[in-house]
Amino acid sequence: MLLSLEDEVYYGLNAVGARVWEFLAESSRGVDELVDALQLEYREVDRDVIWADVNELLRDLTENGLVAPVQAPDLSSADSSSTVSER
Repeated sequence: MLLSLEDEVYYGLNAVGARVWEFLAESSRGVDELVDALQLEYREVDRDVIWADVNELLRDLTENGLVAPVQAPDLSSADSSSTVSER
């Protein structure tokens, strides 16, 4: 269950939605990594279906002010020894 402080409305998530929420809270990785993690947990589901479902959920969460997109850093000018660290 999520609460939007903006409009004081509760939003319910199913088990997969709750897993997505947990992943967002635990990680600074992108959507591709989230989809990969879910595909390992739900091997019987096609990756394209997971991708579409995750993007729909993230769009809904964004539209309701529950998450905000974060722009990935521009690594094009970084040298080859640079890495992206986890939180």
